[in-house]
Amino acid sequence: MRKKRMLKQQKKTVLMIGEGKTEEIFLKHMQSLYASQAVTFQIKSATGGSPEMILHTAIKQSPYQYDRCYVLMDSDVPISDEVYEKAHAHGICIIKTEPMCLECMLLAVLDKKVPANSQKCKTQFANLLGVAGIQKRSLGKYFARDVLDNSINATIQALINVFLQL
Repeated sequence: MRKKRMLKQQKKTVLMIGEGKTEEIFLKHMQSLYASQAVTFQIKSATGGSPEMILHTAIKQSPYQYDRCYVLMDSDVPISDEVYEKAHAHGICIIKTEPMCLECMLLAVLDKKVPANSQKCKTQFANLLGVAGIQKRSLGKYFARDVLDNSINATIQALINVFLQL
C-alpha cells in the first residue's frame, strides 16, 4: 500500500513598508502581538521621504513576490491621487496614520493631548518614552495588546486586521 504524501500548505506572504524606522519598529511590535502563524510578514522601512518616494521604495521591494503589500504612511503630507492610483496598479494598499503622523496617532491612543503639528508630536512622544526612545520594548510598556484592542483609532484597527488577516 502506498503512503499518501502530505502536501505542505504554503504560507501567505505579506510585505509591510513603514514610512521610516519608527513605523518599522511599531509594525514589528504589532506583529509580535497579532501576527497569524499562517502568514509570513516581512517588515521594512522606506527611510522617509515624500509619499512618491515611499511608494517607489515599496515598488522596488517587488510586491509581486508577496501575496499582499501594505505601506504605512503619515498623513501630514498630502498623498496625491496619482500615488494612490500607482499603488493600486502595483497591488499595494496604503494605510495612513491619523492624525498626522505615527507619534500623533500613538499619543491619541493613550488619550494624550495631540499637539498641532507633527514635529511637536514627535517631541512629546519622545519625552513620553524617555531616554530609550522608540524601541520595541518601550512600546510594549505603553502599547500592550489590550490598549491597542480597545483603541477606536481607525489606523490601529486596520493594522490589527492586516496582522490577523481578516
